[in-house]
Formats: sequence, C-alpha cells, structure tokens
Amino acid sequence: MTGRARGGASLESANITVWARANRDVLKKLEIGDSIPRFQLPRSSVTVEGGEFAVVLDRASLGKKYIGDDGIVNLEIEAYDPANSQLSFTGASIRHAAGKDSTEWVDPLANTSDAAGSRSVNDAKPVFVDVVMHHVPVMAEQQTDGVSAQARPICDEEQLLGEKNVWADLGETYPVDDGLGASSSLEARLHPTRWP
Repeated sequence: MTGRARGGASLESANITVWARANRDVLKKLEIGDSIPRFQLPRSSVTVEGGEFAVVLDRASLGKKYIGDDGIVNLEIEAYDPANSQLSFTGASIRHAAGKDSTEWVDPLANTSDAAGSRSVNDAKPVFVDVVMHHVPVMAEQQTDGVSAQARPICDEEQLLGEKNVWADLGETYPVDDGLGASSSLEARLHPTRWP
C-alpha cells in the first residue's frame, strides 16, 4: 500500500502509525463499552520519502481476528507531524492477492471478476491512499521514556459506543424513447454499523 500527502506536503517529519482493525466476526461479538481490538504494525513496516509513504504488511504477522473471511484487512492510518502541527487520520481496505507473496495486497474495489465470479489477480490494482494533512492545535508536552515530546491529539484506545442499523437507496435515471426519462432503484440493506 502506498500513499501521498495532498498538495505536495512533506511527510519526512511525520510519525506514521498504521493499525489493522478487528474483522467483522470479532466486532459483532463486542458489547457496548468494550475496547476495539487493533493490531499496530511495527514502525519498520512504514517507509517515507518526501510526501509519499509505503506500508509493507506481511499477512503471516496478522492473527485471524484481523483478516476477514474474504481476505480483506481494514487499516487505520495516522500521520502526525508535531513539527508543523499537522495531522491526518484515514482508513483503507486491502485484500490479499490470492496466490501471491504474503506481502502483496490489492484494492478490493478495483479487482475485476470473470463469469465464474473469481477475482483476476492480473487485473488487480495496488492500494493508494490520499493523505490530507490538517492543522491541529499545539498540544501540551508529555514525558516518553524520560524525553519530553509533544502529545498526540488522538487516543490510542477505541471503545464501542453504539450500534445502529443503516441502509442506502441506490438509483439511476436514464433517457427513454419519449425523452421523459425513467428510473430504477435498489434498496441495499447493510449489516448493523458499530462505531467507536
């Protein structure tokens, strides 16, 4: 997975932290108030050059609770630049490229399917993350291993605060012979959404 800071901003002085979120089976068993399991990737898995970064994730390093049955892993990416008081927090989903090296991942939405419904690895595209850095207030200093450091404005622990059913109405309008147009719609009911 790779990413780039929008507007040509440099990430050289940013601390980039990446977490894998627990899969759906784990999340649906949580009770309100429970901590949400996350796996923090080692710092060595992230490299930065200028305004771009790359993340190398080895599937073998993840436990089962972080990989969905469909091979998808949901990531949270934090880029915090204390020198310039900037922060970005975003998410990305990646799917392991079946039959490939354990560190090869693809964009699950960009994969194509053949008539049998199997995913084509040859047409798979890598995952790219667009990072938008936002100005944040200067935080009070904190002690880390005896060294004074600027406190990050994001909490490392997430808790399940609630659950709500959601759905979406998808539709389209297209021209027909009389020029008046016609429409079709589809209601897609989704799984309950649980948020931290």
